[in-house]
Amino acid sequence: MLKLIGLGLEMQDLSIKAVQEIITSQRLFLEEYTSHGINKQELELFFNRLIESADRDFVESGKILDNAKDEDVALLILGDPLIATTHTDLLLRCKEHGIRAKVVHNNSIYNSITDTGLQIYKFGKTTTIPYWETNYEPTSFLDVIEQNHGIEAHTLCLLDIKKDQDKYMQPQDAIAVLENAQQKTGKNIFDDKTKIIVCSRMGTEDQSIKYLSIKDAKKTDFGGPLHMLIFPATLHEMELEFLTQFS
Repeated sequence: MLKLIGLGLEMQDLSIKAVQEIITSQRLFLEEYTSHGINKQELELFFNRLIESADRDFVESGKILDNAKDEDVALLILGDPLIATTHTDLLLRCKEHGIRAKVVHNNSIYNSITDTGLQIYKFGKTTTIPYWETNYEPTSFLDVIEQNHGIEAHTLCLLDIKKDQDKYMQPQDAIAVLENAQQKTGKNIFDDKTKIIVCSRMGTEDQSIKYLSIKDAKKTDFGGPLHMLIFPATLHEMELEFLTQFS
């Protein structure tokens, strides 16, 4: 059997069901390249078990299924298991190869952003703001923000992670990429006066939510990762009243 087990956003999110499934698994893998907040050492100490690291190539190649044919294997995933399409693909491969599969859901960024007071049903398509590199300067995230604004929907912008380099995009880095992309495309979606929401370390006791202009965000210290930006659509009175406490 292959078990896809969500760990949530911090150790305290571990559910009874998740703990039961982990301790009854013969082999444990931790996939942590897409997030931050729970490390392998913490989990090994808590469960008194060896946990193997699963990098992107290992997970996306489906090699873990070779182990799941003969053993109960658990893939531990920060947040919720089915937020990433890679894990949905693993479930399809399990069905194709006659391997039993189980999913244990948990807290994710999509739960935690409701702490902003914004209604989850008003969010449009999510996008990611990546680091620009030589010969890689995408701007598609601007299209997503623009399209969401067109249907009066909020836009959640995830910020790039390069875990192998211990590199986590800061809000100021994301704003710089957004401005460069806007200049490159000639779009005029936002300016220094545009209000955004900066969410940091969501789902933890140290979480931070700030509602401020892009100009003010450029000079604000938001602390350690992970960070997200939200471009809100037109705010209802209750949403605006809620957000003022974070101004």
